Amino acid sequence: SYGDINAVKDGETFALVDKYIFLQIDGLFAGTSKLPDLLSLLDLCTIRQEGFWARHDEPIGSTWEAAKTGIQLLKSAQEIQTELQAASLTFQEQIERYANFETGWYRFDQSYRRWCEIRDSMDELPLENLESAVEKAYSNALYTMNWKLSETLQERKKLPVSQEWQNCYPIQVLSNDEGPTAIFFVDALRYELGVDLFSRCAEGFSQRIEFRLAPLPSITEVGMPYLLPGIPTLTLHPEKNSFYLTCGEASFNVQNDRRKYLVARYGDECVVSDLSGIVGIQMKSLKRKVQGKRWIFVMSRDIDSLGEEMEEIAINRFSPFLNDLKKAASRLAKCGVRQIVFTSDHGFLYLQELSDDLKIQALPGKETILARRRLWAGKGATEGNYLRFSGKDLGLDCDFMFAFPKGIAAFKTQGGATRYFHGGISFQELVVPVIVLQPTETLQRAPAKVLLQAPEVIHIPYFQVTLSLERTLFADEKQVQRARCYGESEGNQVTRIQQAGDETVVGDKIEISDKETTLLMQLDNMSIKSFRLHVENPLTGENFIEPREIRVESQYDDFFETK
Repeated sequence: SYGDINAVKDGETFALVDKYIFLQIDGLFAGTSKLPDLLSLLDLCTIRQEGFWARHDEPIGSTWEAAKTGIQLLKSAQEIQTELQAASLTFQEQIERYANFETGWYRFDQSYRRWCEIRDSMDELPLENLESAVEKAYSNALYTMNWKLSETLQERKKLPVSQEWQNCYPIQVLSNDEGPTAIFFVDALRYELGVDLFSRCAEGFSQRIEFRLAPLPSITEVGMPYLLPGIPTLTLHPEKNSFYLTCGEASFNVQNDRRKYLVARYGDECVVSDLSGIVGIQMKSLKRKVQGKRWIFVMSRDIDSLGEEMEEIAINRFSPFLNDLKKAASRLAKCGVRQIVFTSDHGFLYLQELSDDLKIQALPGKETILARRRLWAGKGATEGNYLRFSGKDLGLDCDFMFAFPKGIAAFKTQGGATRYFHGGISFQELVVPVIVLQPTETLQRAPAKVLLQAPEVIHIPYFQVTLSLERTLFADEKQVQRARCYGESEGNQVTRIQQAGDETVVGDKIEISDKETTLLMQLDNMSIKSFRLHVENPLTGENFIEPREIRVESQYDDFFETK
């Protein structure tokens, strides 16, 4: 109860206090459809996260983080449901509410991903009832928001054709004069992941982020070709249990077809690579690879592969993948690429479990060309709990129909993923990011920062200092900095370096890398009261860091004669 929580909420003496509060919080979510006061619980989580045990006991700290994230997600679900009930929104208004950078509903999906990451990182989460409430609230909110979207489209009776879906994609980058440009075609990078990537790339880039809508059906076979330049309309050709696409004489069946198309269009001006060809090779090899190229096209289907092959834990693997994309951007910037664009072909839905009432048993028509959880294509489609469109409605050249389950429902088909879905009509599948990064000139050539650890006072002539490089986003990956390190008093050098790591040093010049180097130094005159330790560029004489004052305290005068 709240009374029991309030009685101990400020207790810090024992870790059992936090564990007791966890039990009380979890009890508030047991066997009731009415949620407790979420704002008060959020305040409690914030206070307890600053407590001693949350900061010094990892399981307790993680549990408070999980509690806060879960309760915030419940609050967001309430707000979305209330907003949808209070207003009748057009299709465009709903899309804009979802994708608004500051307040958009996409943050709800981010919270759920964060919740899954924290929960799955713990051996045990002592919040079983809260966990059930979170999963139920997320599923219900997804259902409501996407059912509303389906109903709006059904009333409209027509979808935007391909050109309208593409309006927000800055294809103009392919004809501008910004210099070498890299375009990342990232399969299944939904909008909330794009915003996360955008935030991670804040250092060293000027940025902008927009959204676009993936063409339907929201599958790779359709979405990726539409991202390519010079593709006005795709013709779909049915084949057994699938279809393939063409544009003129170009065929797009697999990723290698798209590579061939780009090479044929741009020739020696471009290079086409997968992500490992950017982040998995040495910098000197990457520089040779992109040297003289106007366009660098990077293709990645890592998210889709994770979702389809490791769906139970896939959502926890997306965050490390975003770091790979960030690394790729920084590496290309260091190679002189002046503009970097990330976009995607489609997004995805991710659910812990799809309830039976959301599974559509019968397929829409007798002649099936393609049947997936979120998509049916064929002929003779009858009415049902799905939206029906012709190929022409979708801007596709074909003579068959498409059906998409309403909301987050799915066709019951054999095989395929059971938690990770795409192909249909939902905010999560349709709204994808367009991120444009331009390296800032000052940071593009920024050297690594020199770090110094030194004593404030010495009592004997021998002392140690540690030097290393703090690599910035644009510092060379294997940068080594030549430096001169010495002590100075009244304009005179008063120290010498005896040893750097395991190496004997002659003189006062050493090499610093991102690995710590410990110097054994010797003061020549213990009679001085203090000296200033310099770390400077031996070529220019400029200090890498502010000289450090070190005091000398000795019981003996003239302990060591100046030499």
